[in-house]
Amino acid sequence: MVDARQILSPRFTYHRETDTKTKVESIILGHSNSKKAIRVSKGVNEAIMDFDGYKKENVHLKFDFVKDLYGIMGHIKKETREYLVLIDECSLMGQILKCNIYRVDQLLIVPLQKDSSVEDMLFVGYLEGLINEKCHYFSYNYNLSKTLQNNIKEVADEGETKESKGLQKKGTAGEFWDQYDETLVFNKILCKEWDASSNELLWDFIVPLIYGYVFVHALHFDQKKAEFILISKKDCKRLGRRFVSRGLDSDGNASNFVETEHIIVHYEDDGYKVASY
Repeated sequence: MVDARQILSPRFTYHRETDTKTKVESIILGHSNSKKAIRVSKGVNEAIMDFDGYKKENVHLKFDFVKDLYGIMGHIKKETREYLVLIDECSLMGQILKCNIYRVDQLLIVPLQKDSSVEDMLFVGYLEGLINEKCHYFSYNYNLSKTLQNNIKEVADEGETKESKGLQKKGTAGEFWDQYDETLVFNKILCKEWDASSNELLWDFIVPLIYGYVFVHALHFDQKKAEFILISKKDCKRLGRRFVSRGLDSDGNASNFVETEHIIVHYEDDGYKVASY
């Protein structure tokens, strides 16, 4: 694994927008290779189809580039305060069928107002502590929440209908989350405030994460190459330390249930063979 920034540029950009008259600040997230952007402020998210045009039209607004980053993890809404949780630093773990797999190493938690409470900071600290365990993974092109067999079947089905949509498609919250096994997506609960009503462009910026472990190891023998891949992911309906959460809840969800998949990829001269269990 290596620092992802040493190999690939992050997909998104983060700008701070300040109204020079009211001093109100907002967050602008853009694609690094697209004109489209999303503006997020307290209680509001707004689509921007042409960021350069938006800046020219709003001369009373000041725009400061902050940094490149990897996407939105979620949104924290407390009683009077809101925070946007952004994926700041990642490691590149390897590839699954030529799709990059990233591990989240650091978050950037941005308040949507200037003041913060002690209680909020305790919650933010808990979230950052989880990330420091280095257990959250994502891919822009490979659905880590589903098995390899299900992923290949969906690609084959799309090929039959000639409507390849891929991941991160635009649409409603329901259409977005239907792509994933929601019980295995760690940060879906952090996006629930946007599920009821949100601008469709917002879903292009959200990065679903699994909570678990991903290992990719390349093997070379007899001038051939093979890869061993291990993917473990926790069911997020009943998370918790073993001394806090045990057994089943009233709905039958098992405490800290983990699904593990083993994948072997064997490369040949004319392609490759894949086995998964």
